[in-house]
Amino acid sequence: MAEVMKLTKSATKRDAVVGGLREFVRRQKVDDLIKMLGTSDTFMTQEELMEMRQERGRYAPDHAG
Repeated sequence: MAEVMKLTKSATKRDAVVGGLREFVRRQKVDDLIKMLGTSDTFMTQEELMEMRQERGRYAPDHAG
């Protein structure tokens, strides 16, 4: 526990445990996302993305020319 507290710069054992649990959950979520990488068969074109952003009121560059 002393090593964990030192490495995480935690002032208390509780802070070290809570921080460790948060990090564990974060890593599990990252692992889950990595497993899903490349599994989608639906892709948006650049034009579809720009149209969606315009509909939602977000900036989309004007391609006048």
